[in-house]
Amino acid sequence: MIVTASHARCLFLNDIRLPILTVVTLLYYNKPIRKQQVRLLIFDRAANVSDNVQADIYLPPGAPFDVTLATAERFVNAAHAVNEELGGTPIHSVSMLVGNLISWAARDQDFNASHLASVRVHLNERPVRTLSPQDIERLWRREIGDISYLEKVEFRTTSRVTLPGVAYALKHEDPAVLQQATADLKSGLVSVPGLYEISDSQSLGKRHFEIEVTPAGIAAGLTPAAIGAQLRASFHGAEIQRIQRGNEEIKVVVRYPEHRRESLRELAEEHIQRPGAAGELPLSMVAQITEKRELTRVIRIDGKQTSLVNARADASVITPRQARRQVRTEMIPELLTNYPGLRIDIDKAARNERALLKTLALLIPIVLVAIYALIAAFLRSYWKPVIAVAGIPLAFSGAVLSHWLLGWDFTAMSIFGVVGVSGIVVNDALVLLDRYNRIRVENDMFPAIAAASAATRHRFRAVLLTSLTTILGLSPLLYERGDELIFLVPFVVSMLGGLVFATLATLLLLPTLVMIVEGRKE
Repeated sequence: MIVTASHARCLFLNDIRLPILTVVTLLYYNKPIRKQQVRLLIFDRAANVSDNVQADIYLPPGAPFDVTLATAERFVNAAHAVNEELGGTPIHSVSMLVGNLISWAARDQDFNASHLASVRVHLNERPVRTLSPQDIERLWRREIGDISYLEKVEFRTTSRVTLPGVAYALKHEDPAVLQQATADLKSGLVSVPGLYEISDSQSLGKRHFEIEVTPAGIAAGLTPAAIGAQLRASFHGAEIQRIQRGNEEIKVVVRYPEHRRESLRELAEEHIQRPGAAGELPLSMVAQITEKRELTRVIRIDGKQTSLVNARADASVITPRQARRQVRTEMIPELLTNYPGLRIDIDKAARNERALLKTLALLIPIVLVAIYALIAAFLRSYWKPVIAVAGIPLAFSGAVLSHWLLGWDFTAMSIFGVVGVSGIVVNDALVLLDRYNRIRVENDMFPAIAAASAATRHRFRAVLLTSLTTILGLSPLLYERGDELIFLVPFVVSMLGGLVFATLATLLLLPTLVMIVEGRKE
């Protein structure tokens, strides 16, 4: 085939259309993720799914055991109602523990407390059960109804603890301002559809009495510790003896009878023994008793008192990123205006998500530079490595498009799928460029357009078979709906969509770019 200069120039001008079309295609197929038609859900709760659904119930500290028991039974009845609604197939049994928590995730909480309870729903194996644990959890929450009177409820469907996707750390020097800002943010989160398990760290502890000694008490030589010790001995009891009976030791405690210990009137009429002197003084004379409730824990970050506000997002309604975007644009500016000096930072899963993206943003350029150096040394060219990786953005577009068409969220596994496709793109490009170099070395009179066309023709089968075999090998996972493997489906979707676009990029875009660069030299 003889290619004249005028013919090559026409072919060169015509070949410019393909890169322009490629860029337009790249921008168009990335639009779904910008327009939120493909939702970005970095941490998917489908990973590490368990064979049960558990609810950890937190009532206000000091709640009676009977109230906690009644609340737990309400959760149990709701689980049975869901099972009956679904024909009795999803739930195998329901267990309940009151006064403690089954979940090891509550390691930072107080165990053996009357305000704690756990209800675990044990699920049947598939295919007896057709719904996922997330779907059953959603139906269970709907059946339970209003739980705003509870301190906190945590639903778990995974074998590992998942952090809340919507979490903020509020910092301020004034505890009163911090408490009010926390209440405002929490009420704002309630108005966002799809958010549940909304809680904060401003929970109050048990009721207690603070003792302030009056001038008369100070004159009598009394201190708050001395008054508190006498009151504790009278109402809680004072140990006077221990009796050994076999292997057991019995404590003998002296205290008021039960009817006196349950009355605040008895406390008000209590008398306090004067230290080192005979006689007693009325409690109301020597001390002022005030009932208070303080925070169960005080959190400080960077030396500032901090309040944590957490919420989970129902992925069927809203993603954590969408919820955080709504909070960032609608709520946070108003809070910062109303409370000067307030600082609001993202926390928990959002912070981990940011750390992951920052790590990828740092490592991916380093990896690309390393790939460039290796390819440049292998091909002995500075511009050919750029062409070799030109198909990676197009593979990313294919991954986004495949998520859009199949209706899957773009997760962290999707990102890893794009990374996997990138290796195949570079491999196919090296195969084609190596053949192109050999053709030019064997016949340096060959024009670039002819050499690129011949290299594509010679390596067409190898590139196509590599992509087809990979696609066929991964395609069965595309239909996987098991609880253990469903989190891998976004990875497969990225691989399949990316491979289709990457193959087109290798066979069409790469030869065109070679002809454009080499054609200018000729």
